[in-house]
Amino acid sequence: MTIHMRPYTEAADLQRILGLKRTCTTPENMYDAPTLSELRALLAPFPQDPAAERPPWEDEQGRVIGHLYRRARTQQATMLWVEADGTLVAYALIAPPSTVLTFQVHPQARGSGLEAQMLAWAIARAQEQTRQCGRTFSLRCSCHESETERRALLEEADFKPLPARDLRLVRSLDIPLPAPHERVFHEAVETGCLLCLSHRQESALEFQKHHL
Repeated sequence: MTIHMRPYTEAADLQRILGLKRTCTTPENMYDAPTLSELRALLAPFPQDPAAERPPWEDEQGRVIGHLYRRARTQQATMLWVEADGTLVAYALIAPPSTVLTFQVHPQARGSGLEAQMLAWAIARAQEQTRQCGRTFSLRCSCHESETERRALLEEADFKPLPARDLRLVRSLDIPLPAPHERVFHEAVETGCLLCLSHRQESALEFQKHHL
């Protein structure tokens, strides 16, 4: 299997990345940033206009539009690893101004040495950013307790675990929802909030499409 590295370049890449993220999703990493909806926003392609007088992240006065500039920087800091036929097997990105590395490898491609290449790319890029900025910062990467192989790879690349641990809460769906208190309704009305229930299946399907 021949795999080569290339930058994020086209709209079709976004769908490939979203598909691979879904393949790699587990109960532990489901809500890790960037989520599916965040990836859609960050990697949404810019319109191609060769005649444009300014980059798409600047307004008519030449001022930088923050969220568009971050989107452009993220796309520049996104790398793909693909097979000869174009099949995506891995991707990595760093979304500025964050210094958090996100990477996913298809389960069938794990353990082949690909992860080491990805970490080397990310570290080299972060070191170059450090030189350009003239200051030092740390590259971070999330790893859950159950992801022992991922942790081993990160530690081999000199990543060190932080003492802090995330607290994750879970609720059994077998337990019935308690009846709402009348006080909650009155407080909502007094503060101008609108409480509503949705019984439409389309609403649930639309939510799942964007967030799950």
